[in-house]
Amino acid sequence: MDAIPSINLWAMGAGQWEYPSAWPPANVQYTPMYLSSARSGSAGSLNDGTLAASGAATPGDDAMPTTPANGACSRTPVQWSAGLVGYGTPCETDDRAAESTALTYTTAPLADDLHLTGPIAADVWATLDRPEATFTVTVADVAPDGTSTPVTSGWLNATMRAVDPAKSTTDAAGDVIIPWHPFTRDSQQAVPAGQPLEYQIEVFPTDQVLLAGHRLRVMISGSDEPHLMPTAATLAGETAGTAHILSGPAYPSRVIFPVV
Repeated sequence: MDAIPSINLWAMGAGQWEYPSAWPPANVQYTPMYLSSARSGSAGSLNDGTLAASGAATPGDDAMPTTPANGACSRTPVQWSAGLVGYGTPCETDDRAAESTALTYTTAPLADDLHLTGPIAADVWATLDRPEATFTVTVADVAPDGTSTPVTSGWLNATMRAVDPAKSTTDAAGDVIIPWHPFTRDSQQAVPAGQPLEYQIEVFPTDQVLLAGHRLRVMISGSDEPHLMPTAATLAGETAGTAHILSGPAYPSRVIFPVV
C-alpha cells in the first residue's frame, strides 16, 4: 500500500495516469474565460456564443428558457438510471442534442493542447422574469467533427445563490474557485424580476486534456433531467420563465478554469 501514490488522476483526453503531489496541483493557473454573445460558428445552440480570454467589449444578452425540459438526451439519464436508459446511444457521449435547447459559449480551435486539472467556477450574471431558475453549467470538449463530449458540470438554484466567503476557496488573486453555498431555508434569497444578479456556480473538478484543434465549450441550460428533478416549489417558480445571461463590461460573466 505504501507504494500507491496518495493522489491518482486519470487524465481524460490524454488517456494516462497522473500522480500530482498535491490537489489541486501546485502548478495550476486559474484562468478566466469570458462569455460573449458573438457567434462562434460552431454550435447549433440557441445562441452559439463565444468563449474568450478577454471580456466582450459590447453588452450581451442571451435568452434561455427555464422550463425544466433539458437533459433528456444527455449523459444524465444513463448515470441516474444505472445504464437502463440511453446507454450506448449518442446521447451518452455527445451533447449536441442537449445544446440545441440551451446556450453555448465556445472557443476558437485550440492551437495547443489544453490541460485542465482542478476545480472550476462559473460566475454568471443574469436576470430572471420568474422567482426561481435552475442554472446548469456543463463543460465540454468539442472535437473537430463537432462531437461535444461532456466533461463535468455544476448546478445552482437562483434563490440559493448566497455564498459564505469565509468557507469558500479562493486562488492567489482572491477569486473564488469553490463557492460555499449554505443551501438552507434561512439562506434563501428572493430574485427581483429583471434585476441583474451574479450567480457563483461550483463546477465539479476534472482532469481533462483538450487536444490541439479541439474547442472548449460551456453550455448553460435551465435544467438537467432527470438528475435535477425540481421540487414542487422550484417547478412552480421557474416554469414558463426566461433567464437572460448577460455579458460585457458591466456584467462580465466568466468561467475560471484550472490550467496546467
